[in-house]
Amino acid sequence: MIQSPSAAALQWLKNKKQLQAQDDTLTGQMNNLFGVTSSLEAAVTNIDVARANQQTSATMKDIFKEIGGIEKVEDLVDDVRVTMEKVNDVGNVLSQPIGDVVDDDELEDELRMMEEANLEAQLSGMKSATSKLPTTGTTTTTTTTGSIATKKKQQEEESEFDDLEAELNALSA
Repeated sequence: MIQSPSAAALQWLKNKKQLQAQDDTLTGQMNNLFGVTSSLEAAVTNIDVARANQQTSATMKDIFKEIGGIEKVEDLVDDVRVTMEKVNDVGNVLSQPIGDVVDDDELEDELRMMEEANLEAQLSGMKSATSKLPTTGTTTTTTTTGSIATKKKQQEEESEFDDLEAELNALSA
């Protein structure tokens, strides 16, 4: 039996509507299944998170019990501070000089006086050398002899000064 083109078209439209309805039903079911699956996965995740929180809470409580509470922690921190202060005090005591303590101001005053004396000696040596200069050019040996004596005295004073400076450095070290 051959159908007319309009009857074939009508049958085709009928089949199309049935397939479309079936597709809509299956699509709805798949969407529902996806929604249920997502909800189930979220529920499993929530359970895992809740269990992890319970374990964390229990572990933290055990640790807190082991520590002994906030008061004991505060006491422990206070003890550490006191101990650190004692260590610092011991370090301060050990860093203090043992024996005679030399006053830096006294040493500086003594050094200043020595420098002034050295300068005065140099000036007096220069004055004596100047006063012994020959006026005519015939007595050059006297000036040379006076100059040598002054140089020896200056060298002795410089040597004393160097010795004192070395002692001062040794005391301050």
